[in-house]
Amino acid sequence: MVITGNQIPPDAQLFFDGAVRTAKRLSPTQLSTEMTPTDYAFARNINIDVKSQSEPAKLFSNPLQFSIQAAPEPQFIYKGRLGALNQPAYNYAVFELSSTKEIKRGKVGDTIMGVWRIDAISADAVDITNTQYDIKKRIPLQDKVR
Repeated sequence: MVITGNQIPPDAQLFFDGAVRTAKRLSPTQLSTEMTPTDYAFARNINIDVKSQSEPAKLFSNPLQFSIQAAPEPQFIYKGRLGALNQPAYNYAVFELSSTKEIKRGKVGDTIMGVWRIDAISADAVDITNTQYDIKKRIPLQDKVR
């Protein structure tokens, strides 16, 4: 994330919700910080401001609110597992796409819908990662509807 301002002091500190955040000075008008998956794992607002370390009451920015949107949710359900319990490396997960009810299968390392990588398959859940945002999810086995 790059924060741009006018006349950022050389000893500027970046604050996320009042806590000091590691930042790199790019220029007299820019600071940068790394965002981690933990930072955007859930929807929320973060107050961001910049203050001089030596003169925080004199040299400071107006606080800005940064909005984190809700993480994307998989658009499919886990319907079952194909393969032997004692050979998890050869198991396949069976998914039903929510929009079309189409059935797909995949093994560890495959992607579903071009975005969700399958990390682990068990009899009761599948662990997946959104490859765009590095967000991990566990999808439980969908109970049969009777």
